Amino acid sequence: MAPPKTAPPSPEIVARARQDYLDGRRVGDICKDYELTQFTFYLWLDGGPASAPQRLPPLPRRAETKATRPRKVSGSRQMESHS
Repeated sequence: MAPPKTAPPSPEIVARARQDYLDGRRVGDICKDYELTQFTFYLWLDGGPASAPQRLPPLPRRAETKATRPRKVSGSRQMESHS
């Protein structure tokens, strides 16, 4: 059974989500706050569906960054100093 279709976001939600993106908020936080999937968010970031009567101007995408944490090194893999 296919999942139920959700209504498209309102123009107000789209405008706020796009502005939050321009303001530098994280995509995950924007999607969570406005209950959007990442697919839907990026669809509207790119101007909306091709079938929309009036598409929005696409916004430039930010460079993808991954949060990096220092890797834990197990005891057997730690570098030993040789004096």
